[in-house]
Amino acid sequence: MRRLRFLLISIIIILCFSSTVWSQASSFSDKYTMEVEVFMGLLDGIFTDDMIDEITYFLPEQLTIINFNVGDFSGDGLLDIAISYSDNTCKKNKYNVILLINDYDSFIRAGLFQYEWHYTPFDISFTIKDNTCYITHIESGKWVFSGFTYRNNELVNTIEQYY
Repeated sequence: MRRLRFLLISIIIILCFSSTVWSQASSFSDKYTMEVEVFMGLLDGIFTDDMIDEITYFLPEQLTIINFNVGDFSGDGLLDIAISYSDNTCKKNKYNVILLINDYDSFIRAGLFQYEWHYTPFDISFTIKDNTCYITHIESGKWVFSGFTYRNNELVNTIEQYY
């Protein structure tokens, strides 16, 4: 119960103050997006140049980054990354979320999802804590909190709650 309360409060803070959270980026080309070059610059110092280049290999061309977060959701002590983006496969009010696992000197694509947002693109958000990547979104008028971890070479949905 205490973890759930912490998670809910964290998400509310992220949604309310998203323009000041470092992972949301302060130099959006418009209100909710950032160019790939800006995104790559924000990763400088977190990952090596080669790993940043590899991240772009997992992303399609002609995309716009919406959001990202870095943390360990595989439990190996290495920083993994969750990225949301829009490209030509995304219809109105939808975008993709990709989860990449740090494999020491490269990445593994653990998951790719497409979610619909209702009020702002930040309806779909994520945080990484306790080896779990929590993704929030609205589905059928209810908030959905899904937790994912990467175990034994597969992405496991460890929690899914509706509010």
